[in-house]
Parts: sequence; C-alpha cells; structure tokens
Amino acid sequence: MEFQFCITEEDYLAFNQYALLNSTAGKRSLLIYRLCLPAIFLLLVLFSIMMDEDLWFIFVQIILSIIFSFLFILFSKRILLNSVKGTVKNYKKDGKLPYPETGKVIFGEEGITEITTDMENRKNYSQIEKVCVTSKGLYLFFNCSEACILTDSCFSSQEEKEQLLSFLHNKIDPFRFFY
Repeated sequence: MEFQFCITEEDYLAFNQYALLNSTAGKRSLLIYRLCLPAIFLLLVLFSIMMDEDLWFIFVQIILSIIFSFLFILFSKRILLNSVKGTVKNYKKDGKLPYPETGKVIFGEEGITEITTDMENRKNYSQIEKVCVTSKGLYLFFNCSEACILTDSCFSSQEEKEQLLSFLHNKIDPFRFFY
C-alpha cells in the first residue's frame, strides 16, 4: 500500500495538540506547567507570613493568588497550544519546518518506508510504539520524538483508511492501537 501525503501547518498543529494532550509526557508537562504559577504564589504567601507582614496584606495576597492561579489553570492549555503554534510559525518564517510537507509512505510486508524530498526512512512494524486513530487521520508513533502523520486527505475514501487499519492490525500488536 502506498499513500501520498501533504502535511499543512494545521495538520501539524493538530498532531502536536493530540500528542501533548494524550501522551504521558505531554500530560505530565501540562500538569507541571499548570502547577508552576500556583506554587510560586504559595511561596510568596509563605514568605510574607515569615516576614510578619500585615494580616490584611497577606489576606489580599491569598485572594489574588487564588484568582490568578485559577485563571492560569483554566487557560494554561490554550496558552501552551498557542506557544506551539508560535514555535511552528517561527520555524516557517525561518524556512526550517519541523515536518516534511510532502512525500509518500509505503506499507510493505516487512515495514514502513517514508520518502520525502530530504530523506528516506525505513522502519519495521515492531518499531511502532503506538497507532493513534483520530478524526484528523492516523498518527504512527515510533518513539517520543518521531512519528508518521497520515491525514485523512491521504486516503481516497474511508474504506481505504479501513483497509490500512486492517493491514496494520495484522502487523502490530492490538494493544498499541488507540482510538
């Protein structure tokens, strides 16, 4: 089976959003990111208590810390995703995209070959850690920093996508599939 791909900036951002929100490392990073500001506020309040600040000052500081911490936790996911978007835009502006825009992926009996203008990458099916089926396409993760993105535009029909999934189910352990 052979598929041509064309990855857009939106496709890459959707992939990064999926990886950030669904991987163990991404979830951990988001949790740490969310807890940083509240931890800093807590340290400031404790410092104020140790310095014998006025009780009214400490009370106002606690209230403001709670409000700002709540708002930060509420909007932290959006802030982090916008940060990823800004990073991709900077790469694009510099002409160094972190993903291949076009290429083809060949699924053979022994493994996968990804061919782009810059490289040819061969992987055995045993090297696939995770196959993620999303509403935007398929993500084949080889490790935490290497993946193959097959957007829905790669497939001529839903049946073709189902055929590939059936083929992959015969090559890869079923516990590596995530829907």
